[in-house]
Amino acid sequence: MTHNLNLIENGGFEQVSEDGGSPLGWSLDRRDDERINWGLGADAHSGRYALEVRSPGLGESYILTPKFKVSPKASYILSFWTKSDRPSTANVILLFDSHPAGVYHYEAKPKIGT
Repeated sequence: MTHNLNLIENGGFEQVSEDGGSPLGWSLDRRDDERINWGLGADAHSGRYALEVRSPGLGESYILTPKFKVSPKASYILSFWTKSDRPSTANVILLFDSHPAGVYHYEAKPKIGT
């Protein structure tokens, strides 16, 4: 049985945080370069806004979704739209916290063309 549900709250960036510049519930974890900026843009594929991440160099950062629940032995399909002004890689990392067994993760690195 297939259900088309958006498990990630505010996946279309419809709701905006109090500062007006970021999607409600989402966060940015800067790693290598503190100059990385992020915010909402009008060039949305669907939903109200797009999430724009701007980096002057090759800095690494992580965009964190709100936490969401999954069910054991269920299948899920992850999809997202991305666009870049130069070839790059989007690192997708899913962390599953099963509490007694610890944290498991799945990682994918889809390539982005221009």
